[in-house]
Amino acid sequence: MLHCVLSSGAKAGDDRWNWSYCPPPYPPACVEVYAKSTNKTAEKASAIPPRDRLACEQAVEHYVASVFAYRVCLSGETERAVREANRVLQILKCPIDKRYCYDLPQTEPAPAKKRSGR
Repeated sequence: MLHCVLSSGAKAGDDRWNWSYCPPPYPPACVEVYAKSTNKTAEKASAIPPRDRLACEQAVEHYVASVFAYRVCLSGETERAVREANRVLQILKCPIDKRYCYDLPQTEPAPAKKRSGR
């Protein structure tokens, strides 16, 4: 499947299907500092300056909000992909079974040309 995507000329930013990229959130780097210091001793964690701790707490709040936004984005993309897959199946099956033609645009037959009476 990856070969199909790569060989089709698709590239980042190719939005012909109205896909949205859902950027994954990454934990703030300051959390690693706290993880390393709290694993050793509680005193080291409290030795981190309050200003740095406040900045890290704000970064973590932003990160948590980003996680929720990421979940919403992924959910929307999942729903969009399922709708697209259903439409593709419908297009493929409609000529064989008219039950699948329920939501497809109907094309009307071209009007017959009048023949001149020559």
